[in-house]
Amino acid sequence: MTLLALLLSGTLGHAQTDSFLVPNYDCQLIVVAKDRSKSFEEKFQADYFSGSHGGRPLTFEKGNQKVVLQASNNWLSLDWYRGGQLVAAGLTASSEPTTGSRALILMNPRNTDEQISLDCSPESRD
Repeated sequence: MTLLALLLSGTLGHAQTDSFLVPNYDCQLIVVAKDRSKSFEEKFQADYFSGSHGGRPLTFEKGNQKVVLQASNNWLSLDWYRGGQLVAAGLTASSEPTTGSRALILMNPRNTDEQISLDCSPESRD
């Protein structure tokens, strides 16, 4: 029984160390629309790894604006809609997982004064 307890404590200790070394991400979505009253910001936390290709999809809406995004250890993607019409879409992916800060910034090709950004940084461990 003592050997089993030692094995379990070693496994649990390892899992706790891994979760400390592999942070989640503090993310911020910013939508800058021509009509500033339709601009918005959202802060959220993304998983380091969600177990699915591209991470867990999240949806944010304000009025007729809708953003579907994914953020994970090696993916950032944005699909920005207004009134059901696609405004801009983009994806960045890396072959190696990262624990660094990353950002994806897209402009509306029909109006370059409008843009959307997704910024993710490792969560603070304060």
